[in-house]
Amino acid sequence: MRQFNTSGKVSTAFMFGQSKAAPIKITSIPQLELCGTVLAVQAVNKILKEIDMKINEVTFFTNSKVVPGYIRNKSRPFYVYIANRVELIRRYSGTNQ
Repeated sequence: MRQFNTSGKVSTAFMFGQSKAAPIKITSIPQLELCGTVLAVQAVNKILKEIDMKINEVTFFTNSKVVPGYIRNKSRPFYVYIANRVELIRRYSGTNQ
């Protein structure tokens, strides 16, 4: 979390950490990156429900170029695995985040 005080000084804090082991079943790197994005969206959703502060903006970062493409794509249908995760991401976040 990044906060600004009244004089404009910035302070940052680590609020939440989560990890997940990769599945034993063979999964592609883009699918793993998509699952990581789902975890991030779910974590932020949990934090926003529990925190008693006003949050102005939430930004997600990824080093993947595939995941933002999945999220922004409205014309091409996906396989069920990808479609379910993209739907969850879209439900809890905006494409500009």
